Amino acid sequence: MHLINPPELEAASHMPARRSAGDRRVAVAGQAAAFADAATRMLLVSDGLTTPLLQAVVGQVLRPRVTALLTVSAQSLSSSARSALALTPGQQCLVRHSQLVAPGGTPVSENTAIAPEGRDTAVASALRDRHRPLGFALQDAGVHPIRSVLSAGLATWPDGGPCAYKTYLLLTDGVPAVHIRELFNPRMVCARLLDPDEYGASPGFSPRERN
Repeated sequence: MHLINPPELEAASHMPARRSAGDRRVAVAGQAAAFADAATRMLLVSDGLTTPLLQAVVGQVLRPRVTALLTVSAQSLSSSARSALALTPGQQCLVRHSQLVAPGGTPVSENTAIAPEGRDTAVASALRDRHRPLGFALQDAGVHPIRSVLSAGLATWPDGGPCAYKTYLLLTDGVPAVHIRELFNPRMVCARLLDPDEYGASPGFSPRERN
């Protein structure tokens, strides 16, 4: 792995996190608890590889379909992605848009992975791999990141209907390397919500995604 730490990232890595890992896990568990289906809840809270879990949920072997590889400025990204990756204004990022598709071609997930250019060359190479799911490409490149789930809940599938989603961060040597957002096809991963009284939601709580 070839990791490059700019000075501002070195400084950020020694600052206390705004929310501890334990607090994040509790928050994500609370967000996932809104879903009626146990398999959906498991998928959302897991910090393991998504592809094997998703294959177990849908009972099919999935393959990746990379739909776009772009280089964009940090300003065009969501505020949550910029913050999680500790991006500086004007910093360039590699963005990979992909799907995991069933044998018949139906997308089971829609995925967006963002990595700062120049921070980790092995990670950037894995993002450019069009033939393997990102997690497998990272493993084959010798990259074994720590996964930290940042949020989970309800978002919008491309057809306009509600779907389950999660975002998470991949860290290499403690440095944020990739921000990933995954949407799950509601026809294959149940997005039905429980009544708030059924899972003890706090007043004002909503599982709807925030930027």
